[in-house]
Amino acid sequence: MALYGRLLYAWLPLLVFLLRTFHGGFAQNDPTTGAMTCTCKTGYTNTGSTAKVVCKDSCTIKNGGCDPNAACSHDATTHAVKCTCKTGYTNIGSGSNVVCTDSCAVKNGGCGPNAVCLHDPKTNGVECTAIGSQSKTGSTQESSYYGQCSYIGDPHLIPFPSAYGGPQSTYWCKTSGWELLISNRFVSISVLVGPNPHYIIDYVLTFYGDSICVVNGSSKIPPLCADTTPATSVALAGGSAWAHFHKTESIVVHISKSGKNHGIYVYQSYSLIDVSVGLCLKWNCSIESTSAKPIAIIPVVCNLFIDAAKKRAIGAIDPKVITMAQTTCVNDMHTSLDATVALAGLSLILHDSAKSQLDCDDQNALFQQVHSLKQDAILIATQQANELINNTAELCNEQNQCLGTVNDINF
Repeated sequence: MALYGRLLYAWLPLLVFLLRTFHGGFAQNDPTTGAMTCTCKTGYTNTGSTAKVVCKDSCTIKNGGCDPNAACSHDATTHAVKCTCKTGYTNIGSGSNVVCTDSCAVKNGGCGPNAVCLHDPKTNGVECTAIGSQSKTGSTQESSYYGQCSYIGDPHLIPFPSAYGGPQSTYWCKTSGWELLISNRFVSISVLVGPNPHYIIDYVLTFYGDSICVVNGSSKIPPLCADTTPATSVALAGGSAWAHFHKTESIVVHISKSGKNHGIYVYQSYSLIDVSVGLCLKWNCSIESTSAKPIAIIPVVCNLFIDAAKKRAIGAIDPKVITMAQTTCVNDMHTSLDATVALAGLSLILHDSAKSQLDCDDQNALFQQVHSLKQDAILIATQQANELINNTAELCNEQNQCLGTVNDINF
């Protein structure tokens, strides 16, 4: 028995080590203090503490530190984390620092110069398609549908949906200065946002081609493209709204002006959205919600304009767009105490109702119709709103700042 005891004592450290070894980690003695310490194995991360080590597969924790568009796995030999870009994405970093970018944004996805890089809707793999086959008269119906990005009011950003009929949300961008709204090989729009309230006070619209068209919103020259450029421009009645139609691509830019402020609506085919950059696709703004309790009359005034737009809609309206219009209107009126800001929500709804009609043969007539309906809706809603405001006693907030009437309307 003494012999067995000595053998057991000799093997005791190893037994302790084996007993203390756990899934994903191992135990060892600190060389200074002699205390037992636990360390996670390669490919595992401690989700506990130094005193109580809990090892989890690193890939289950923030994707192992990999890019959001990368898949996390483990090296077959070392078990270290391995990041691999998902289908449709390309690594523009290195082997040790994988940065995954949409493959279509990297050398056009390997497609030829006269092709558009697209993604297979099921696999997300790259597909190269000749530009001409994606036109409004092409055989692939969905590719001719337009997505809409809006930048209006204080300003409120509604980015392009990821696919036709996809969900959209409103973001409140409370920053000032020049920002890139959209850019691709055919068009770019930069906007200048002023200080609080952050209205769009200027813009530069450029259509690229053999003869470039550059439109500056603050220029005394009418903001229109010449007939020799890639886009056809139309001034809508009264000179406070303009529509620009690209002659070969599915691109429409509508810009309206109320006082010194601009509202911008961009329509593009999804094949172009996929190869574009700018706020309409990637933004740093916070999602919008009603941030404070407004004066009781403010939602009522907003609804007068929204109802006027709904009655004059020329197509189906996404119910979420109505909610967006209500939220943005209430927030802007609450912060500015100017009922004129309700025009932006009215315009948003009418433009959304026209979105499904953009594949028509006469887009010029379509936008003329939208603008005419907008004029009629604004006149009716303005009369109702000002009458309501003038006959309401409770118009001021706790700081004794009071709501003003609808004014300074230009068509």
